[in-house]
Amino acid sequence: MAGDVEAAGEAAEAHIHSAHQALAEVREAEARLQVFLRRLNGGHVSARREGDR
Repeated sequence: MAGDVEAAGEAAEAHIHSAHQALAEVREAEARLQVFLRRLNGGHVSARREGDR
């Protein structure tokens, strides 16, 4: 790629695209983790509190 401006630009564009894709996947995983943690802590809607029986 040294000296090839077009190839360097394409490589940079591919790199940026893959970085955006990785960030989107991390955000999705974080959202799933938050749901899991809320459920683990009894924070979901169908959870009964100890005194609600």
